[in-house]
Amino acid sequence: MLQKCKNGETSKKGIIKIIQTYKLMHKHLPFSTITQVDNLDKTAQELIEYAASCKIWLFTGKLGAGKTTLIKAICKQLGVMDHVSSPTFSLINTYHLTSEKLVYHMDAYRLRNEEEAIDMDYPYYFETGAYCFIEWPDKICLDIPTPHISIQISPYNDNQHRKLSATWVD
Repeated sequence: MLQKCKNGETSKKGIIKIIQTYKLMHKHLPFSTITQVDNLDKTAQELIEYAASCKIWLFTGKLGAGKTTLIKAICKQLGVMDHVSSPTFSLINTYHLTSEKLVYHMDAYRLRNEEEAIDMDYPYYFETGAYCFIEWPDKICLDIPTPHISIQISPYNDNQHRKLSATWVD
């Protein structure tokens, strides 16, 4: 319940408390949207707000669904200073944020087994506290630390729209 101040206005404290309670209650609800490919910046910002402090994000979808394109938009919204590209052949790309922190972008599509993921030192990246964006996480075959965000992306209706759904995994 909002508190009324002497002058009849609602108190800032009360509003802040309601917003914080709402965020806590709804933090783990699934996020879902349909977006135009050319409007990914707005969707990227919404995903960043949804994920809050969660740094491990898993991206699933068919080849060409737009995983890397979405990650580029997310990196742009985070303030990544480097050129963001698909790590299909390098397997891991490292980007710099304006705050001197790092973002790791991993593509596990070419991994054949858990041993290769361990050889690439995937567990290390999860422990750094940096953002870890992982395409094709099912290929890693490792237990992904929780919490993490699982994002499914797929074409919707035509080639200009994508359906995205995100879920917290605790």
